[in-house]
Amino acid sequence: FILFSHIRTIMNVKNRGIRTAMKKIGVFLPALLLLVPVAVFSGCEYENKPKNIYKQHITLSNLSSDEYDGTYTEYIANEKAGAVVTVCSYFEYRNNKGSHSETTVWTSGVILNDDGYILTTSNAVYAYADNLSSSLSKATVTTLYVALNPIYGDEELYEAKLIDCDEDLNLAIIQLKDNFFYYSDAQNTASQKGFQFKSVFYDARSTLKTGDYCAFVGDLLGEGTGITAGVVSDPEMTVLDGVTYQGTAYRFIQSTAAMNTTMLGGALYDRNGYIIGIIASKVYSDKTYSEYHKVGLSLPAACAVDYIDATADKLKTVIEYNIAVTEA
Repeated sequence: FILFSHIRTIMNVKNRGIRTAMKKIGVFLPALLLLVPVAVFSGCEYENKPKNIYKQHITLSNLSSDEYDGTYTEYIANEKAGAVVTVCSYFEYRNNKGSHSETTVWTSGVILNDDGYILTTSNAVYAYADNLSSSLSKATVTTLYVALNPIYGDEELYEAKLIDCDEDLNLAIIQLKDNFFYYSDAQNTASQKGFQFKSVFYDARSTLKTGDYCAFVGDLLGEGTGITAGVVSDPEMTVLDGVTYQGTAYRFIQSTAAMNTTMLGGALYDRNGYIIGIIASKVYSDKTYSEYHKVGLSLPAACAVDYIDATADKLKTVIEYNIAVTEA
């Protein structure tokens, strides 16, 4: 097997080791919007003192996607996508008349580890004037909240703090302020720190092909988490410029799955339920410089992992995550 550094939790692709879950949902044709039961958030009150939050055990099938009795989108929704969360950001800015204004921005993110680290989009941290119907510069985020996936049956918003942001990659890392625990048995008697559902990244650059099944999972216009199905249309899109990070060039993954801007920071899953990309934003054509918010582009998982590693090195800390690897 290929071994990685201590900040990675190694998994074999054949070992479907970590499962995530969401309530059963209906599955339509590829590229049609599949709505997941949502929670309604009526307020954002939060006590500054961190709390211990306990979540009940959720029984999963422990099957692979090939063994699962259902479509690949049902498998992702019920067994994997519980690691995707909604990020609620409150911004303050001055409009073009100089008066003070506030706005709320909804985006998405993926849980990285039991310490509450979440990978999200830089849109959760920086909102620009053109997004706020203003002609002035970027707004300032005042508060960050996270809504867990609806599988938890939880309608709370939990406060988070900014850890790092890279506007060139359009990625950011935030961390939940509360301490989370989950029960590891159906009787809810034994608990352990962290989350039952965490992301599992897979570097699919050498194996991903046009026509492969995939799915986006992210927030649906601030109304909760949803999933859209499609296929990979271009595993290494060359029409638009990619990004270069830490000396490595990355091309965007294009798919036919439907998306909206609140899904930015959410996950692109392959049919096996592994995250092969993070839904990207502010992708510019080198000819027209026009934005492509809705063309189904994702940063490859390898780029996201490099960003996590670089952030941990910069902050001299450990940010764990899960990554699936193939045999050498």
